[in-house]
Amino acid sequence: WNNYEAMLRILKKYTLPFQTSPHSDITIPGHTQAFSSYPGTIFSGDDFYILSSGLVSLETTIGNNNNKLWKFIKPDNSVLEWLRNIVANRLARTGAEWATIFEK
Repeated sequence: WNNYEAMLRILKKYTLPFQTSPHSDITIPGHTQAFSSYPGTIFSGDDFYILSSGLVSLETTIGNNNNKLWKFIKPDNSVLEWLRNIVANRLARTGAEWATIFEK
């Protein structure tokens, strides 16, 4: 069973026409994003985005049920997945560029 908040699924469309630099007139590729989400969140809980760059991004979570593997996780100097996703969605023009930005 889910909580009542799971009933509040909505489609969001963010249009944030940021420029590529402070003195540029060039708008970032992913200035507009449409995605499913919940109230109060700034990302898609199911990681499905339609972007103004022409890209559609999605991902799946691969859980780790092997406790021996956790010793290889190094959380220092890391950026959480949902934030890397937002940045890659905003800045990438191609799938390859998206992957390069996302991996950082």
